Amino acid sequence: MKKFFVSAIFSLPLFFLSTHSSFAESVAVEGDLIFVADKGLVVRNLSDGTVNQCLVSPFLDPLGVDVTDLLATATDVLIEDGFAVVTVETTTELGTFDDVVVVDAANCFVPDDVVDVTQCISTVDLDEGVLIIPCVEVDGKVVTVHMEQRGNSSNWEVSFLGANINFDGHDDEEDHDDDNGDDGDL
Repeated sequence: MKKFFVSAIFSLPLFFLSTHSSFAESVAVEGDLIFVADKGLVVRNLSDGTVNQCLVSPFLDPLGVDVTDLLATATDVLIEDGFAVVTVETTTELGTFDDVVVVDAANCFVPDDVVDVTQCISTVDLDEGVLIIPCVEVDGKVVTVHMEQRGNSSNWEVSFLGANINFDGHDDEEDHDDDNGDDGDL
């Protein structure tokens, strides 16, 4: 019996050395994207499974070095802070071992609904008495407002209120980075 326990104690470390523990899987889901590591790295849309072109060859590491060839033996992937951390098998004269390649996947996480600030600049023509405000939030939707000056006074009235096509389907909740209750950072 004593021999059994001694054998078990000495063989247990060998067992742990022969297996590797990893929190990565061959498939990682991040947002609406599926990252697949299977002798390469592919990104698919979660909704329909089609290939997403946000990450295509050449695959670059954070320093801009092409790591495409290293991904030929990709087995696992983990997504962290805009990077795909990919487990690959490397073979040398010493044998085969697992290694890690980091791929810059930031292009996969750029919001599609970014609107250029120039599309939200208000314009006024005081000679004609017309004020156009393209980005006004009304009941959670972004609309364009046209206002006309009433006579020679400083009073203005709404002459047009309509959808702003640049914000069609835009989720305004994503834009509230400054939630401290003040009116800005002045």
